[in-house]
Amino acid sequence: MDIDSIIGLFAVVMSLSIPIYALRRHYNQTDDRNKLRQLDKEHEIELIKQENYLLENKQMQMELDKIKAEREERTAELEKKDRWLIEDKKSQQ
Repeated sequence: MDIDSIIGLFAVVMSLSIPIYALRRHYNQTDDRNKLRQLDKEHEIELIKQENYLLENKQMQMELDKIKAEREERTAELEKKDRWLIEDKKSQQ
């Protein structure tokens, strides 16, 4: 092989490698964009999960407060009934 054929081969290889590099780079950029979209979607899902968690906790707290209030009412009613029975026994004596 002489120098002219090596230079010609080098020119052909270089001229073909540029489009191959461009295709590869475009594929990598597309892949990176897809990864970025997926990360954005995962971030949105995580935000929705956190919001849902907070709403569930708020709802559970409201239910607990309601149960506590009902329990206090029942306790107060039972105490009133017990007082009535004690007063009734005193009046009978």
